[in-house]
Amino acid sequence: MPVPVILLIVLAIRGLMLEGSGAGISVYLTGVSGAKFDSTIIPVAIGQCFFSLSVCMGVMTAYSYHNEENKSTVVLDEKIIGLSDMGIAFMAGFSI
Repeated sequence: MPVPVILLIVLAIRGLMLEGSGAGISVYLTGVSGAKFDSTIIPVAIGQCFFSLSVCMGVMTAYSYHNEENKSTVVLDEKIIGLSDMGIAFMAGFSI
């Protein structure tokens, strides 16, 4: 998994060096002023988060059966995976 993340970081750095990247970042973080808000965007974005995590959560639950007691908590591992997924998706937005 480190190679795609490294490539994503390289692409984000390259994108930051392009002309007009500051304007693109401000639009990415704040949105376009005066744009009409579409109420269907939020449920679609939340659905995408669930779909991107669904494979990992099933595997994490299956692997938790084989953990030794008090060795590792599945809840902590799932939080780490969820936050990592969100961070990588946020970084991919900068790369795009």
